[in-house]
Amino acid sequence: MASRVYAPPSPSLYLLPPTSEIDLQEFGRCARDRIKLLKSVEKYDAESLSQQLLMVKELSKDLKFGERKDVVSHYIVSMALCQQDWSRQWFVKWERALLLLRYHGLGK
Repeated sequence: MASRVYAPPSPSLYLLPPTSEIDLQEFGRCARDRIKLLKSVEKYDAESLSQQLLMVKELSKDLKFGERKDVVSHYIVSMALCQQDWSRQWFVKWERALLLLRYHGLGK
């Protein structure tokens, strides 16, 4: 079986918000894990794409994002960070970078 960058079956474009209920503990966990993931992408920004792909694979072992958690955490963090211009710019920049990493990592 080919190794894949940790991602849902295909990179989500987050067109629809999640509709399921989530408890407060899971809400906090999702937010923390998403921020951790985005900060890791930011940290490795200067690395080559192959190094970034390896980093995301390693990080994903700890985060264990599933499709639901990926979508839920994206929306939680977007609600929190899109209030201010500087945090919205940070969020969009690193979500875009994460999407590109996932897109390029499919099938590798």
